[in-house]
Amino acid sequence: MKKGIYSWFGYSLPFSERIKLIKEIGFERVMLWWGDDRNDLDGSKYDHPQIVNDLGLKIENVHLPFDGIGILWKDEEEANKREQSIIKQINELGKYDVDTVIMHITNGSKLPPLTTTMLDRITRINDAAKANGIRLALENLKVIEALDFILTNIKDQNVGFCYDSGHHRCYSPDQDILSRYGDRLFAIHLHDNFGDSDMHMLPYDGNIDWDYVKNGIGQSIYDRSLTLELEGSKHSGYHHLSAKEFLELAYQRLQQLDK
Repeated sequence: MKKGIYSWFGYSLPFSERIKLIKEIGFERVMLWWGDDRNDLDGSKYDHPQIVNDLGLKIENVHLPFDGIGILWKDEEEANKREQSIIKQINELGKYDVDTVIMHITNGSKLPPLTTTMLDRITRINDAAKANGIRLALENLKVIEALDFILTNIKDQNVGFCYDSGHHRCYSPDQDILSRYGDRLFAIHLHDNFGDSDMHMLPYDGNIDWDYVKNGIGQSIYDRSLTLELEGSKHSGYHHLSAKEFLELAYQRLQQLDK
C-alpha cells in the first residue's frame, strides 16, 4: 500500500516545511485539516492543496473541524447554523482534488438523543458531498453507539467509516468495529496507545493488537493508503527526535505494518 500521514504530526513547523519533509521521507499521501485554528503557523488552508500538489503528493482525505460538533444532534437554530457551515466547507473542498472528508459526530462520552434529527442532518450533508464527488467518512469516537445508529439507519454507500485505531483501543476495545463496518471503510487513522489515553503514538510503541488491525483492513473494502495520525509532541519519548527523525521512524513503522 501507499504510505500517508496527517499534515500535522506534532512539530511546530510551518505547513510548507512539514509537507517538504513528508515528501523527502517518502510518503505519498497527506491528510489535511480544514480549520482556521493554525493560521498563524500554517497560513491559509486554501493554499494547502496546491502546496501538496506542487510537491507531487496526493491528498488522501481532509478532516473537518469538530469542536462543539455534538450540537448537530439537537433541533435548534445553532445546530442548523453548524450544519450549514459543514456544507459550506464541503462545497469549498469540491474545488480541489479531494474525494473523501472525515467528520466527527459526537463530543465527549455522553450518548446524544438518537433521533431522526441527526439522520436528517447527515443526509443533507451527504447530499452536498455527493454533489461535489466527495465521500463522507464518519469516525469512531468515545460513543460508538452514535456511529452504529447513523450507519445502521443511513444505507447510502457514500456514507462510510473512518477507522481510528487509537480511539478503538481507548474507547471500544471489545468491539470488532473493523469487521462490522469493513464494507464501508473509507479512511484510516493509525496510531498507538496503552488504552488509557489517546496519545497518537507510533505503531508498536503502545499495546494495540496490530495483527488485528492489519487483518481487519485486509479483509475490508479499503484500497487506499496506510495513513498515520501522529502527535510527536504528546509523548516525552519522542521529544529528543527532530521532525525529520520522527518522520523517518514513522515511515519505518508503516513499512513494518505493510509486511
